[in-house]
Amino acid sequence: MNILLLEDNCTELQILYNILKKHWPQFHYTCCQNYNDAQKSILSVQYDIFILDIQLSSASDAFNGITFTRYIRSLPAYRTTPVLFSTGTSDTIQKCVNEVHCYHYLEKPYNEAVLVHAMKELLATLSNTTDNNYLTIKLLNDVTTHVCLSNILLIKANGHYLTFTCPDGGFTSNTYSLSSIAKILPSYFTRCHRKYIINTNFITSYDKTNLYLHIHNHIIPVGRTFKKELENHLLY
Repeated sequence: MNILLLEDNCTELQILYNILKKHWPQFHYTCCQNYNDAQKSILSVQYDIFILDIQLSSASDAFNGITFTRYIRSLPAYRTTPVLFSTGTSDTIQKCVNEVHCYHYLEKPYNEAVLVHAMKELLATLSNTTDNNYLTIKLLNDVTTHVCLSNILLIKANGHYLTFTCPDGGFTSNTYSLSSIAKILPSYFTRCHRKYIINTNFITSYDKTNLYLHIHNHIIPVGRTFKKELENHLLY
């Protein structure tokens, strides 16, 4: 699970990170201290939870936790992703709940018991709605891994094997064929070539004329057989 932390106070950011890492060491955390870094980060990682400071002291009103949430809510991949707000004052909480639909809020300074309780409730809610976002796959060394599907950039067929590419690396498995895994993937995946399935949330550009697209630094061919399906998918 990937969690983005946006907190401009270095000390409080470290406290927040330490509490979360202590209780959930298996999760991946990205720490950002300003709006721009957070905005850049979501272009390379698919996040499952956001914990955001409402008032960023180094930013104008145009670039704070609320405006960042408005931005991510405009993206199809994050329209329902849970947001926990943190604040030193309570006068903006009602606006956050009503306007950008935050899941919960935390008062600063951070209290470990309160933070852990809020996270446990949030994770329990997610487990009831997003279990299908994870897939158990056996690797070539017979190690079984639990994969977050929303974090997969692309899947490539290599003979009898599939290579899964993620922002932080990749792995190979022979558990599925490309056709069989296509049947169980979420709707944001689509087949664009006889050898490729892609996560459409990570597409950065698409060249209709030359039939290729970019995902991060990967150039992916688009097969003529799959061109129409891909373009129909990108309309929604």
